[in-house]
Amino acid sequence: DFLFLSGQTPHDPGTGSLITSLGEVRQKAKDTLDFTMYESLFDKTLAGPIAAQTFTILSNIQGILFENGMSMDSICKMNIYLRDGEAIDALRKVWERFFPKPSVACSVVEVSSLGMNPRIQVMIDCMAALPDRIAPVQLQAIESESRQLGFGRCAAVKAGDLIFVSGHIGVDDHGRAIL
Repeated sequence: DFLFLSGQTPHDPGTGSLITSLGEVRQKAKDTLDFTMYESLFDKTLAGPIAAQTFTILSNIQGILFENGMSMDSICKMNIYLRDGEAIDALRKVWERFFPKPSVACSVVEVSSLGMNPRIQVMIDCMAALPDRIAPVQLQAIESESRQLGFGRCAAVKAGDLIFVSGHIGVDDHGRAIL
C-alpha cells in the first residue's frame, strides 16, 4: 500500500552533481515550479547549504512521486537527517514552501555524518501512500499546536489502518530542547 523512498541526498538528478548553494537551484526552481511561491526564499540569504540541499531533495522527492502517479500530498511520514541542528530554521523555511499546512508526520534527527561526502548536510527518506490502494482523501493529518512537536506541527498521519507518528522531543516554554 506504500512507496518507500530511501534516503534522498541533494544531488541534481540530471548531472549527478552535489548541490551546495541556492544559486545552483534558482534556475531549476524557475523552470520547474511556480516561482512566485519561492521568490521570498531566494531573495533572502539563508546560512550554509541547508536551504539549497533541502530544496533539491524535496524537489527530487516531488519528481519521484510524480513519476509514480503521486504528489507530495501522498506522503505519510518523513525522516530528516540533519548534520547541524542549528540549521533547522533554514530547513524549515524551505519545508514550509513544499508543505504550507501540517500534513506529514515528521522526525528530525541530528547526525554526525551522512555518508561518504562531508558536504552533504541533509538527507530525507519518506513513505507515501499509493493512490490506488489508499486514496488521498483517506489520509488524515492529525494536527497539534503542542510545542512538543519540534517540526511540522503534525502529530500523526492516519493512512488506512496505520498511523504514522511524528518524532517528539521535550521542549520548554520557549521551544528549547530539554535534555
